[in-house]
Amino acid sequence: MTTNDRRGTVVAWGLLVLLVANVPLFLCMPLTDDAAMFDLQARNLLGGGVLYRDIVEPNLPGVIWIQAAVRATLGESSLALRALDLLLFTAWAVTSRHWLAVSGATRAAQTWLVLVLFVCYFSFSEWCHCQRDVWLLTVGLAALTLRRRQAERLRSWAESGQREATGSEPEQPGPAEARVGLVFVGWALLEGLCWGVGVWLKPMIVVPAACCWMLSVLYVRQWRRTLVDLAGLVSGGLLAGGLGVAWLVWSGAWPHFLATLIDWNPAYVAAGREQWTLARYVAMQVRFFPWQLLHLAAIPLALTALVRGARRWGKREGVEESRRTGADPSDSSTFPLFHSFTSALLSVFYLAWLVQSYLLQHLFDYVHAPALLLAIVVVGVAVAGRSGKSERRAKPGRVLRRFAVGGFAVLVVLTTPVLSFPRLAWWPACMAHGSTAPVRDRLKTFSVPSWQDLDRVAEFLRGQGIRDGELTCYNSSLVHLYGMMGVEPSTRYVYLEQVVAYFPDRQDEFLRALSDSRQRYVVTDLIASGLSPTSIARLCDEGLLEKPPRFPSRLRDVFPWSQPAVFRAGPYLVHQVERRLGRLEGPRRAT
Repeated sequence: MTTNDRRGTVVAWGLLVLLVANVPLFLCMPLTDDAAMFDLQARNLLGGGVLYRDIVEPNLPGVIWIQAAVRATLGESSLALRALDLLLFTAWAVTSRHWLAVSGATRAAQTWLVLVLFVCYFSFSEWCHCQRDVWLLTVGLAALTLRRRQAERLRSWAESGQREATGSEPEQPGPAEARVGLVFVGWALLEGLCWGVGVWLKPMIVVPAACCWMLSVLYVRQWRRTLVDLAGLVSGGLLAGGLGVAWLVWSGAWPHFLATLIDWNPAYVAAGREQWTLARYVAMQVRFFPWQLLHLAAIPLALTALVRGARRWGKREGVEESRRTGADPSDSSTFPLFHSFTSALLSVFYLAWLVQSYLLQHLFDYVHAPALLLAIVVVGVAVAGRSGKSERRAKPGRVLRRFAVGGFAVLVVLTTPVLSFPRLAWWPACMAHGSTAPVRDRLKTFSVPSWQDLDRVAEFLRGQGIRDGELTCYNSSLVHLYGMMGVEPSTRYVYLEQVVAYFPDRQDEFLRALSDSRQRYVVTDLIASGLSPTSIARLCDEGLLEKPPRFPSRLRDVFPWSQPAVFRAGPYLVHQVERRLGRLEGPRRAT
């Protein structure tokens, strides 16, 4: 290790200490609405409920299984779930470091990669944490590591056979081909299990999985052996799928799961496409600044790695070099052929992930966060692969590259909350009290929910003796109330505002379920319903209400605004159900 490498490593580890100081802040950040929703289903499952029957859920159950396991073993604290999230991300960062090491990067470069990954993840909003997509990324990179090793085994096996066939080496006794084939099938089965587990989190992982397998086929160039490999992969995937289906059947959730896939999901997917608007996209890019700039470097680097890899594989460099030296061509530290495959495989994984996030998924921050994290690794591997040629590059190119890196680093330092001193000032409170409502309000990055006001609402409802089935939370931002109060929702339509908006042809069904329920109180979020803080202040007073809010007359027969409001805490309004519900017109705003 050179002196510069040692210095770089020391500086990087020093900055990692600062990241460690951010861990309590990260753990005390609030959970998102989705995490609270999955928690609600996990508690229902642990209490003897049935998935998809008791709560409408358009997604696959993998995340609910994980959160049920966390709640059964570690308790109900938000700290437990965020600790699991940090653990899974750490596993992903360590695996990413391994990819950089295989590419020939120095220890200093590997340490810097881990540093940048953590700075990036800690800079993301809470809507990117404790989400299926980042957990899926951890599973996916583990499977991708198995794919890389499997492809190198297959290529080495094929090239060894070619050397023996040409007589360039004396034939040596080895395991029977059938036995070797079983070994490859076993590793492929394990990889297929990983991809299959990922499908239960989100089926979109099939896209990068298929692309990476096809790339490995082009690399190995042995069709019979890759078919054996495919058989193992499919078997592993089917095993993971079969185990999940067996559980759904055993638990009684299977018919309700099928009904969800057939009757609910088409409209849910269509509604997601409607949310792709320019304004929403620009707002998301602003929240990701400056990390989204990494795509400008990662995309051309990934495409270049694919082109260079294809050229090398076509020339069969590994076979020719191994004939000259007698070395093992699967040793990735010896031949550029395997370096090129490592870079190309990671590149196609990144590009396929990026494509599926834009073409197949909703416009949410957490959907697009994994591609940004992958972009960091792609750039790191590309730089590591070219480090040996750095001395021969033109000086203007080196200057431009250093200027770009330095400029990006300045933008990160200026924008990341990791270095925010007002935020770091809450470190003692996190250590002393944990994730309290004031701490969550200070550490959150979105305006909703208002945690201290939610506490006031929960206190009011407890005073009314609320029990299971007597509370309806209209807006999704209020789903946390069910967990805070330990009560079950009034109907299976927990995200009521969303299902009314996404499924307008089912409004009679939703209204009938509300009418048949035992609901006593409905809570609405006035900010989520379109009001500004100034409008809310003019609408009605805080606390117990002596006069009804001054809603527009057009809302008098629209649920939940048709029900009299009895209490307000900040943006939250509590309605007491005591008259005909009226009609559902979703989403009707309180403006």
